Amino acid sequence: RQLTCRILIIIVMIITITFTLLDLLTTHTYLHLWLDSLLAWLSTNPLSGGVVYVGIFLLASLCFFPVVPFSLGAGFVYIKLYGLMIEIFVAFAVCYVGCLVGAVMCFARSRYLMRRLIERFSVKYPIVRSVDCAFESEMGF
Repeated sequence: RQLTCRILIIIVMIITITFTLLDLLTTHTYLHLWLDSLLAWLSTNPLSGGVVYVGIFLLASLCFFPVVPFSLGAGFVYIKLYGLMIEIFVAFAVCYVGCLVGAVMCFARSRYLMRRLIERFSVKYPIVRSVDCAFESEMGF
C-alpha cells in the first residue's frame, strides 16, 4: 500500500511538471486561462477564495510550481476588493498561511516519503551518507 501511494505521488508529480512545462513552452493558454478564471472567482468569493488560495499554494509547493504568480494575483485581487491598506494584511495572511502549510507538507514528504530513497543513495554515495549522519546527530537539524 505504501509503495503504491509513493508511485502514485511520483506519477502525479511527473504529469504535473510535464504539463506545466509543455504549456509554458508551447501554447501559453491553459495555465493563463485557469489563473484568470481563478482570480475572477476570488474577487466574487473573498472568504472561501482565501481558503482555496491556501490549498492552491499547498499544491503549487508540492508540485514544484512557483508561488510568486499566486502571491501577485492575491495582492491584485485583494487591492480591488478592500483597498490598499486592508489588502496588504489580508493578502499577506493568505500568502503566509499558504506558504507555511506548503513548506510543512514539503518537509513531511521529504522526511517520511523519501526516506528510503536517501538510504539507497547513501549506500552508493558517501557524501550523501555523511550529510544524512550529520542531520541525524545532535549537531544537525
